[in-house]
Amino acid sequence: MKEDVNKRLLRQKAEACLSDFALDRLRLGDLAGTAKHDEHDVHLQGCLRCRERMDGLAAVRVPVIDFAHLTEPQRNFPPRVRRRRLFFSVGGLVAAAAAAMFLLTWHDPAVRSKGGGWQLLPVVQYPNGRVARISQGAAVAPGDRMRFEVAAPADAFVSVLSLDARGTVTAFVPAQGRAVPVKPGRRLLEGAVVLDDALGPERLVLLACTEAVAVEQVVAVARSELDKVMGNAAGVGTLPLPCRETSFWFRKERRP
Repeated sequence: MKEDVNKRLLRQKAEACLSDFALDRLRLGDLAGTAKHDEHDVHLQGCLRCRERMDGLAAVRVPVIDFAHLTEPQRNFPPRVRRRRLFFSVGGLVAAAAAAMFLLTWHDPAVRSKGGGWQLLPVVQYPNGRVARISQGAAVAPGDRMRFEVAAPADAFVSVLSLDARGTVTAFVPAQGRAVPVKPGRRLLEGAVVLDDALGPERLVLLACTEAVAVEQVVAVARSELDKVMGNAAGVGTLPLPCRETSFWFRKERRP
């Protein structure tokens, strides 16, 4: 009986512990100045288990991605993208041209990192609660939560768009309104998105603008450019906006 009570107490204590996502937000300063920060900090001071997990998260060193020296993506990265409009009589030629365009995009510095210095570092929370940054070409799954850390070399107004395998443009951050201001340095942007079931390669576009451009305008421009290449995100070059721009690719797969 006493053993059952001890097990129940241990289980209750574990359930009361902070999640890895909460610990990472606390570690990255995302909760600074909020009541949630104070609440988590008090818990952390009295919980050895959470402090040990926090130390483990802090010990992970994620390399900074240098967009000036990107190499070809992983060989198993799917080269084909579903398109909105296809002419079936020339389907083979269209697919071959799209594959060639996809590979060329990775070798075009103007597309990868226009302006230099700007970095988009996605942070993913997996269903088991684990939080980690991902690298170019990484696999994620529908239902994963994603946030965005930006490394900014200058003051700007930023927004993050998604161009997915269905040929759809979605405003991730902010979802509406106008681009958000950032200062030089690293900043974890407010808000998170839950990834949908559009499987295949997906392109994130970070726009750093001199003005607080309306998200609606940015999405409209991206959709127009995407339509010109039949929904092929790899075929979209630099958007015709007064902004510095860089892209980040990942692939979405169903998790077994």
